[in-house]
Amino acid sequence: MPTFDRRNRRDLDQLVEEYTTTSNINRRQFLQRATAAGLSISAAAALLEACGGGGSTGVNSGGSPVAVTSIDALTEWSGNELDAFNTISAMFKTKTGISVKNETTRDLLTVLTNRVRANNPPDVAGMPSVTLFQQLAMQGKLLQLDSFLGSVYQQNYAPAWQQFASVNSHIYAVLPKANSKGTIWYSPKQFQANGYTVPTDWNGLIALSNKIAGQGKFPWSLGVESSGSSGWPGADWIDQIYINLNGPDMYDKWYKHQIPWTDASV
Repeated sequence: MPTFDRRNRRDLDQLVEEYTTTSNINRRQFLQRATAAGLSISAAAALLEACGGGGSTGVNSGGSPVAVTSIDALTEWSGNELDAFNTISAMFKTKTGISVKNETTRDLLTVLTNRVRANNPPDVAGMPSVTLFQQLAMQGKLLQLDSFLGSVYQQNYAPAWQQFASVNSHIYAVLPKANSKGTIWYSPKQFQANGYTVPTDWNGLIALSNKIAGQGKFPWSLGVESSGSSGWPGADWIDQIYINLNGPDMYDKWYKHQIPWTDASV
């Protein structure tokens, strides 16, 4: 057996012993370490089931892993978004027999971070930021999904979307939706009453803002409070303003810390 394979086998033996004789790791951590040692998701799940984990009592008479009966999710959805998620979860249960237990919070960043630190992460979680997503992936806190999602992504997602869901060329996420966060809403009634003209470029937008402010009014209203995640709507706007003014190349340099935050472009 090659040296690399022997090392992986030794890691798996140690993992199985630790899981079956101690309470130091949970099933999610078991799967993470098993895939890190070279097993596919399905092989790691089968090994977990053989150890008596995964919410089942072992393997069935045919040697196949017994499916888990439920998974827990952590999201910040409410209203129509939560209704849509619950509808999909019900369809998922009908198809697989697995129930989805969803926990909703408006402070997703804090709750998710604390649960990961406490070694009690959810099975599935919405990500409050790209930065946290990348950090968790690089720390080995997320499962690689390449083995059973690779072809699905290639067939249904453009390369740019595949990159958003990947870290170091491995898929870690499913992208269920996209949001438009740079939309400016205004009142046509107020514009008509005050003789304002809708601007068509950045300079026109700034000029109109200054005009409204000069009349003793507030030209902008933006909600940014979100508990531990407060400020993120403003961050999204700053991102879009910067890339429109300076272009994608400068944005990449800014994002990768190749230019300082005190750079003239910022």
